Amino acid sequence: MAEKHFVTDTAAFRQANEQARLTTDPPLRRYEYNPLRGTSLVKGYGPGFLAPVSQLIPAKASPLGIYYTGAARFGDAFTQDLGDLFEAYVGRQLGLLPDATVLPEIAYGQTQALSVDRIVITEELALLVEVKSVRPTVHLRLATERRGKELRRMLGRAYKEIDRTAVLIAPVEDCYADLVWVAENAAELGIGPARPIVTGECRWRAGCRCRGDGTRPWVPQPQSSGSRLSHAGR
Repeated sequence: MAEKHFVTDTAAFRQANEQARLTTDPPLRRYEYNPLRGTSLVKGYGPGFLAPVSQLIPAKASPLGIYYTGAARFGDAFTQDLGDLFEAYVGRQLGLLPDATVLPEIAYGQTQALSVDRIVITEELALLVEVKSVRPTVHLRLATERRGKELRRMLGRAYKEIDRTAVLIAPVEDCYADLVWVAENAAELGIGPARPIVTGECRWRAGCRCRGDGTRPWVPQPQSSGSRLSHAGR
């Protein structure tokens, strides 16, 4: 077990280190991948093993260490399963928010277009949450010329799913805005505020009291880590 997952030799370490090297600037080397995170013990220096950075031995059993080990051993199948578990975990954390309704992924209309992973509804807002089990690559940490391409590769699909969900739920928001306007102007319209008119479909945007000009909405898309979400739910 130790030989397979914790131990490397000098030649293998040097080869892995050269493959991971993207910069020759010493202060920036700390942002690159350290092969000792994968194999923290080195053999070939007498009896037993050498631990150049002893703190990385227990780090091998940390969530990050397990992630790298599983991804190297099982590939995409491991990361897919981990993504499903992470999504369920985020859903449970969001469920701890007070005075909020958390909806799971929704299939819309005849095309069965899928929404984001979770929709959190409060009195003030509707929060669209898309969960991605990714972490910054070395190109993002070093801000290389590939950083834009890497960001689109990892989060581009999430951005599209958030935009698509915003478009799908926009008609519902328009109807709600109309309903609020009718209730607020009930006296002028000659109807009771407790009995507003509810239509089965949205009215035209040109006649409704709400934002929107028919163009695709822009949705703010902040990002958060799972650990920050965990602390927020406590």
